[in-house]
Amino acid sequence: MKLTTDYIAASTNRFPTVADITSDSIVFFGSFTLVCIWKADDDGGITETLSGHEGIITCIRSLSPTSFDKQIEMFTSGHVLKTMQFARAVVLAGHDDWVKSLTFGSSSTNVLVLASGSQDGTIRLWNFEKYQKEARNGAAGSSLSDALLDAFEESLGDFTDAEEGGRQVSLKRHFLSIKSAAESSVYSITFDALLIGHEAGITSVTWQPKYDQSSTPALLSTSTDSSVILWSPSSVITNSGDASASIWINRQRFGDVGGQRLGGFVGGVWKKDGEEVMAWGWSGGWRRWKLVNKADDAWEEIGATGGHSGHVKDLDWSPNGAYLISAGLDQTVRVHGPITSPNRPATWHELSRPQVHGYDCLGVTFLEDLKFASISDEKVTRIFEAPQRFVSLVEVLKVWHFEQGMFRGIGQPQQVSLLSDCRIKRLKV
Repeated sequence: MKLTTDYIAASTNRFPTVADITSDSIVFFGSFTLVCIWKADDDGGITETLSGHEGIITCIRSLSPTSFDKQIEMFTSGHVLKTMQFARAVVLAGHDDWVKSLTFGSSSTNVLVLASGSQDGTIRLWNFEKYQKEARNGAAGSSLSDALLDAFEESLGDFTDAEEGGRQVSLKRHFLSIKSAAESSVYSITFDALLIGHEAGITSVTWQPKYDQSSTPALLSTSTDSSVILWSPSSVITNSGDASASIWINRQRFGDVGGQRLGGFVGGVWKKDGEEVMAWGWSGGWRRWKLVNKADDAWEEIGATGGHSGHVKDLDWSPNGAYLISAGLDQTVRVHGPITSPNRPATWHELSRPQVHGYDCLGVTFLEDLKFASISDEKVTRIFEAPQRFVSLVEVLKVWHFEQGMFRGIGQPQQVSLLSDCRIKRLKV
């Protein structure tokens, strides 16, 4: 008998650099000690896992994952890096807390831009331009201007002591000298913009892939406030009629409204030349948003992949064999089933998360098609009946069609019976 893999459910580790995406829309992400491969263009979810690490994977770039086992493993050809000596060249001050993410991109005028995201909830943009020596008369004026700016900033006091903290703005120009055997170049670094919109710390910032030199740059940011924001420059017409100036604005906002839910988002990536945005959360699940109308900049959320963020301890098939249920050490119980689409083979997805517990879930079993019992580390058995919403979902997705009499009386969401007198011994697993 030949066995094939139809469904893999896995969560993403809680690191902002633990996932990467190729130009072919193939996502690689770390799930505990495994590298998962997800073809995002297909609805089939995870197709393969790669093993080899003994510690939790923390970073993946071009199929070169690193982990807590202090090893770098290459699944393609590898290179040995020579030991190099580095010296501090420039310090860009301004953030009031940890800098969590850095990424380089280019503006519409092909200027190199560094975006920095911080735990203080702000994003700063810095322009890197090749420094051109000015005329002697202009040089004196430039030196005078820099000196005046330095004196002005010193008069404001220490940024860290100010009430606004990381929202202070520094106008100082920095210089970076790069020397090589062929030539030496000097670059000027200037502060460009301060992006404020997140209500909690920034976890990652990523530039949109540029598929056209004339395209407007866009920046993706994720935060622990459970939101994903797309930032873009917008033209501003000055009093003189000059429309070349621009300011960065909050173009789109995705996710949840109302505070830090389950740790928010850990990281995000762009897909398909910026026409899709993907982000993963603290619990390891992915969410996706797709651009459906470019003219109106309209987006909608579509399906993604996910799974338990802890070891799976038990699973059971429903009596009708249409779907299965699993219990894990991430303190959740999840229902999985195949979804049928027109002219496409059935693909498995997570259908429901009927139990989010405060203790590790150790066992689960179906009593009926719409009723299951679960046990957890608190040594209490709980019985759950499916709400009408779950029944409707299963039928709409064509997972299973229930007879009318099977769910008569089921209508209240999350009806739970607690058998407080039904104690069980602690399971040894």
